[in-house]
Parts: sequence; structure tokens; C-alpha cells
Amino acid sequence: VTLDNGRLTVGKPRRRKKSLGNAVAPPVDNDKLVQSDVIRLSLQGHDGFLREQWATERYGVGRTALRPILSRLAGQGLLERVPRRGWRIRPFDKDDLCSFLEVRELLELRALKTARPWLERDKLQHFLKTNQSPVSLGEYALDNHLHDYWIKLSGNRYIERFFQRDAVYYRTLFDYAAPEAHVVKTMAKQHCAILEALLEKKWTVAEQALSEHIRAQKPIIKSLVETLHKS
Repeated sequence: VTLDNGRLTVGKPRRRKKSLGNAVAPPVDNDKLVQSDVIRLSLQGHDGFLREQWATERYGVGRTALRPILSRLAGQGLLERVPRRGWRIRPFDKDDLCSFLEVRELLELRALKTARPWLERDKLQHFLKTNQSPVSLGEYALDNHLHDYWIKLSGNRYIERFFQRDAVYYRTLFDYAAPEAHVVKTMAKQHCAILEALLEKKWTVAEQALSEHIRAQKPIIKSLVETLHKS
């Protein structure tokens, strides 16, 4: 909700539940709580300011504890610190997403090609195992470390800088947007297709699988945006 002064609110402050007998309430993860609220506002297109005073009241933390959390969110590209005004929320832009995915595909394919001579079979088999093994009750685990592996192995500091800085915002959104079991399973299978092709040294197949994996992330984000706008 946008207030008359341009500030944003995301609902009524959460009230702590009363304890029942000797039951101990689980600790509150304020980092995830604040991040979740900011991501929702970002995906809904808000570009207003998050007031520290309002946030301390909502989350029940002091400014000393709150500011490091907001700084970490700024590091993820979700917030921007504006002197004397506060923390501005970065609004999601579908055109920017398309541009990002286009550049990401080009740079990650280049990284994979450059890293090809130094790819270690044991490392690829490890990533394959972590992406194809159900962790419990048939649920799949999604191990995204394979991307960082060949990006770092490429030795191209400009490609690394893109993924360390410009890509952080969208990586955070992707992690938030894809918790459903069927999405995790699909993405894990895409990872496996890339890794299996690399192990067999089918370079063109691996690159095609990587491109399809990156492009498949666009509808995941768009679906979440549509859901949030309907809620």
C-alpha cells in the first residue's frame, strides 16, 4: 500500500504469538522476513521508500540490528540507499529482465567455452549427483554451484564481475520465485542435462541445454509477478 507521503507499507505489523505453557517459540529470522517483504514489493513494481522507523516497529528490531539487514539487501540490488531519504525499493521491470537474461546467456556461454579445457570430471560428477538425487520423500535438491564453477574457472574477471554485481538482484528473485517442488525438479533436470553433455564432451549439446535453462527462468519470474498482482 502506498501512503500519501509516498512511503510504502506491506500490511499490519506482525504481533508475537502468546506462549502456550512452556512451549518456546522458534527464533524469528529477520533477514528472511525483511527480504521476503522487499522482494514482494519489488516484484509488484513499487519504487517507494522503506522507512527505518516503520520497519523497526513492524519487525520488532532496533535500528542497529535493522541497518545491516537493509545493507545486505542493498548488496543484493533490492534496495538503494538514498541520503536523507531512506531506502528505495528497486521495482521489477520485465524489459530489464529480458535484457539481463540475454546478456547472461551470452556471458555464461562464453565462460563455459573458455573454461572447457579445465573442467574436472570429478567436479562435474559431483554436481550431477547433487542435482539428481532426491533429498527426501522424492523432493529434488537444486544445486546452483555449477554456474559459479565454470564462471570462476573461465578466469575472465569482467564476466565474473557481471555475475557478482549485476546478476545478484535476479539471482535473488529466482531463488525466491522457484521454491515449488515441480519447478525445482525441472531446473534440477536441466542442470543434469548440461552436466551429462559435458561429461560426454558433447559441447554443442551442453551449450544448447544451458541456453534453454537460462531462458526457462523468464516464465518463472513472470508467473510469480502475475500471481502477486492478483493477490
